[in-house]
Amino acid sequence: MKWLCVALLVFLLPEDAPYRAGDDFEARLKFELKPRHAAPVAQGYSSLRSDIHQAPPLLPFLTIDFKVLRLYPGEVRVRIEDGMGETVLSRKVTEGMALPLVLGFTDDLKGHPDGYAYSIYFMTQDREVTSRVVIFFEENGIFRINGEPRGKI
Repeated sequence: MKWLCVALLVFLLPEDAPYRAGDDFEARLKFELKPRHAAPVAQGYSSLRSDIHQAPPLLPFLTIDFKVLRLYPGEVRVRIEDGMGETVLSRKVTEGMALPLVLGFTDDLKGHPDGYAYSIYFMTQDREVTSRVVIFFEENGIFRINGEPRGKI
């Protein structure tokens, strides 16, 4: 009886959609230097002096320009989820459409012990997933798309 239950579970569990071919999309990293605003600090004597005040440091901020180069027959929608499974974006998609993914400061991306991931799902009109692209940042800064290393941030 146990083996029957295990066999049914294996065959009935949903499978992940296959990875999308690399020549069907383009992902470009775009770095900008932006100030990170710190929380206000209680003012003391030294913080009242104007010569001590400095502008917040500029840190690298990452955005990925994800461009859909080719759609398969029947694909009309795209859904983007973060590593926690929360939907970041869901919309109709056309060939040549650019989808900007605002990821944040690179130090924050590297700071996750389990890595930082985005999943892009391509779907039919009935919202059946046909393929996916997984963008993953490891703790050491290695950037992967569908498991293939693409560089380091």
